[in-house]
Amino acid sequence: MHKDAQSGLVSVNEGRCIGCGYCHMACPYNSPKVDRQLGHSVKCDGCAARVSEGKAPICVEACPLRALEFGPVEEMQKLGERGRIAPLPNPKYTHPNIYIKEAQDARLYSSHEGSVVNVKEVL
Repeated sequence: MHKDAQSGLVSVNEGRCIGCGYCHMACPYNSPKVDRQLGHSVKCDGCAARVSEGKAPICVEACPLRALEFGPVEEMQKLGERGRIAPLPNPKYTHPNIYIKEAQDARLYSSHEGSVVNVKEVL
């Protein structure tokens, strides 16, 4: 795995990955999965090819409520707080490039209140 310094996107280096699954076990976001048929880990790469062309990721363009934005970290910082809501891990350790405009009912990352209602959304 590597994090692109310019875009902040994390990608799988398919040429180096051996499919051991340690990235899946270590990822606090439960993001990478090992594809046994391909022989390496896979995960969303934030549409890195589109981003390199100056386009937004598909999820941003397709969001019917326009709830997603994508851009330079400096611009995103103005829109919210650095990923510090439950059930995300403590941003102090992960340094995410995700900024969230917190809802009034949002709980901090350390909160153990509530539950994940739709497990498929976080798997």
